[in-house]
Formats: sequence, C-alpha cells, structure tokens
Amino acid sequence: MYDHEAGGFFRYSTLRDWSVPHFEKMCEDNAKWLSIYVHVYQATQDPFYLEKARGIIDYVNAWLRDCERGCFYGSQDADEEYYKLSKTERADREAPFVDKNIYTNWNAMMIHAYLESSFVTNDKSIMEFALRSLERLIALNYRPGEGMYHYYDNQPRIPNQLSDQIHMTRTLCQAYEVTGNNEFLQLAEEIMKTAKERLYDSKNGGFFDTAIDPNAPGFLSKTTKPLDENSIAGRVLMKLFELTDKEEYRKLAADTLKNFTGIYSQFGFMAADYGLAVDAFLNEPTLIRILGSSENPTTNAMLTEAMKIFAPRKSITLLDPENDSQRIITFGLQNAQQGTAYICVGRTCTAPLTEPKKLSEQISKMGAPETKT
Repeated sequence: MYDHEAGGFFRYSTLRDWSVPHFEKMCEDNAKWLSIYVHVYQATQDPFYLEKARGIIDYVNAWLRDCERGCFYGSQDADEEYYKLSKTERADREAPFVDKNIYTNWNAMMIHAYLESSFVTNDKSIMEFALRSLERLIALNYRPGEGMYHYYDNQPRIPNQLSDQIHMTRTLCQAYEVTGNNEFLQLAEEIMKTAKERLYDSKNGGFFDTAIDPNAPGFLSKTTKPLDENSIAGRVLMKLFELTDKEEYRKLAADTLKNFTGIYSQFGFMAADYGLAVDAFLNEPTLIRILGSSENPTTNAMLTEAMKIFAPRKSITLLDPENDSQRIITFGLQNAQQGTAYICVGRTCTAPLTEPKKLSEQISKMGAPETKT
C-alpha cells in the first residue's frame, strides 16, 4: 500500500492478497499511518519506521498541503498508469487531480500527526507548519457557539458533525501540550461543550454523529452513534480530564463508553479504538508536568524529550510561571527552576527532574501501571 517512488500510502487493496492497491491517496489515511509509524518508532527505535514516517511527510508536503497559507488538501485521485511509473517518469506526466477542500476532521488528524512527528524527526518546520495550519483551520471553519463546520466549495458548510468536533478537540489538546498556550485548551473545552449540547444523548449516553434534524436532506436526517467516533470522544474526554482536573469530563467519558459495552465485541478488530478508550479510562495516565516558559531553552529541551517518549497514556502540561501561577502553587512547583519536570503515575510522583535524559529512565523505573480489565 506504500508508494515506494514518492512516499505516502494508497487507500486500500483491490484484491484480498494485497497485491494491487486502489491508487487514491487520502489525507485521512496518511494522517493515521503517520501517527502509527511515529508511535512504533518511539516504541522500538527501529529506523525503518522513522524512514516511512518521513516518506509520508515528504509526500504530504509535496502534494497535500497548502504551503503558502497552511492546511491540508483532501486527497489525490487514483491513476493506475501514473503510479506504475518511476518517480522520474512521473515528472513527464500530468499528476492525478488533487481535491483542495480543507475538511476539518482530516486536517485536524494531519495537524495532530505533524505535531507528534516534529519531535521524533527533530524538524521544527513541521511543528511551525502544523500550528500555522491549526490557526487557519480555526479561522476558516470555527464559529463561536457553533463549533466546527466541515468545509466544502471554498466555504464552511455542514455544522454539527461529531467527527469534526472530536478530532478538532483532540488536536487542540495536543497543541496545548506542545506549546503551553492556554488558548488552545480553552477552545478545546468550548468545542467539546458545543458537541455535548448539540450531539450528546443525555438520556442514554453517547454522541450522535450529527444533530437531529428531520428536515435535513437525505441521510443527514438520520442519526447514528458510531462506535469509532464515540471511542475517540471517550479518549478526548479523558485527555481533557487529565489536562484540566475537571471531573465532569471523566464522568462524560464513562457515560459515553458504557453505551457500547453490549455491542463492541461485534466489531472485531474495528473496536480497537474502543479498547484504547476503555484502557484510558480504567488505567492511570503518565502525567508529565514541566515548569517553564515555552521560550526558555531548558524548558524546550525537557518538553522535546517528553514528547519523544512512548507512553500510551501520556499527558504533558507545560506550566508558564506568568500564566499558570495558581496551578504551579497547586502542584507544589512554586520553588522549582524553569525546565524542572515531575512525573506522576497515580499517587506516585518522582522527585524534581532537571535533566531531560532522566525522563525516560524515570518512567521506566516507575514501571507500567497495572492494567485493569
């Protein structure tokens, strides 16, 4: 499924033996694959996975991004004859059509993957482009009090789509973790609030895929509760709980996930995201709290090291002395120097850490938290 000439993944196989791809390349699929390869590299340190991650980035940079303004395009069409050619031969052919719409959910996925990738590739330009894209995505498709619109035909269209709300919230949480900018976290909470008001089933639990509107055209008048998107919602709610300490998010995650306890097994491996969401709910996260301004080199070194560590339930909080004074006091960090980190798993916390390379060592010493089932 990987394009060995130009990088990136094709959409799916047309044959059961995986020998012939369907040659369309989707922003959504490549965002997911990029995150997977980054995580596997973090866990194994095998350079093969880092090479493939870079190959995906090279392809997306060349064909699926708006270099000047930021954001990512939707897809590149399939063309069997074109993709059979070598990279050199392709230069003499017209490339397949690129859908240049800025879809909210797919952009949020790719921005999230780029933010993760910037640390393992040691490429700051990837993060800079991701953050610029996030700002443009907000300007294009966010409306205060209404959440995210989907986008089509050069303007924001189709509000109240669960996928747009939860993926944007997830990406805003990630942007908060890597920058310490409270505006990202505040917007994440605002979008989740809108999603709860418009899409949540307060009687039975779980999120509908879109707002109930009997007058909407076609299938938009019919709502479902998709397992995959509710699973992501559960994980996002637990992330918000970890970053804000607001119990309401944990309760909403519980009520959402309980809605699927009787049916998830019917989905087989397609319920993997649900399993991850339940794992995030039942088991303690690895909380890394770093004191310091994002402009401070020592703080940045600690943050970079923290982001490189593979810990499936990791949450990072960057606490700026100027903007987060009350939380710093609450966490007992007021006398620590900038760049100091604390790691907590459950009620167990490390002593203050001032050397970035000690982070991974300390997490290993603390051991993986006991997994509940």
